[in-house]
Amino acid sequence: MSLHKIKGRIWADTSGHNGGNMGAVVLGSDIVMIDTGMYHTLTEPIKEFIVPNLGRGISRVLFTHCHADHVFGAQVFHHAEFIGSKLMKELCLKSLDNEWSHETLMQVADQAKDEDPLLSENLKSLDIHVPTITFDHEYEVNHSITMRLMGGHTAGSSIVIVEPEHVLFSGDLIFNQNFPFAGDPSCNPDQWIDSLREILTEDYSIIIPGHGPPCDNETVQQLLDTLVLLRERILTAIDKKWSPSKFINNDMVPEYYNDGNEMRIERTVNHWFEFYKSQVGNR
Repeated sequence: MSLHKIKGRIWADTSGHNGGNMGAVVLGSDIVMIDTGMYHTLTEPIKEFIVPNLGRGISRVLFTHCHADHVFGAQVFHHAEFIGSKLMKELCLKSLDNEWSHETLMQVADQAKDEDPLLSENLKSLDIHVPTITFDHEYEVNHSITMRLMGGHTAGSSIVIVEPEHVLFSGDLIFNQNFPFAGDPSCNPDQWIDSLREILTEDYSIIIPGHGPPCDNETVQQLLDTLVLLRERILTAIDKKWSPSKFINNDMVPEYYNDGNEMRIERTVNHWFEFYKSQVGNR
């Protein structure tokens, strides 16, 4: 069980064993979960720890965004209310008709049964939950927890702010010690950069990123500098009529824990080329 105390009543799993990071906040007589991990069989022990050890029931689950490694563990909290931005829910419903369809997931499960039995097992018994409560811009829980739609990583990406501890759960707007995945079809690089600049102004006491260990503004600044440089280089490459593959092969991707993240890098560069080419075409 990898849930550990972050500060006061705030707990988190930042081990990476269950996909994206997840958190728990003790709120009066309730526990509020923030994201749910990828594998419900690994999320179940966290639930089994929380209820007897923190002495509370789990009433709400807050989703920072729509990616499977933050959403697929939700079925273990099936009695809770599920809360996310309206855009996040729209993206989830779209996925249910495509890559999250039962037929597609069963195909993936069958293909993964030998190389990734954990994934195969979890997909075969998966019950996907999407937000039952949505919001346009902000959502508050007992004047203590604020969800705020930011966009960037995905169109529906939100942050979660816990007060008075002044702790931030950033979802995948922040990757620490991981190259950021910025290749979602709804990713808006400009919004992402603006979101990081806004986060820097708040000077949070602790930041729980979507992936990697807890961090502070130094990490946010490093990631911001990386994304700004990547944007500048891609815009230059587009002017030169380079292809995404030429961009990568010429080592134009800024260094930010690049090793072992070739697939993330390729999808990110491909999407950013497409995003900025469309902007140039609309000028």
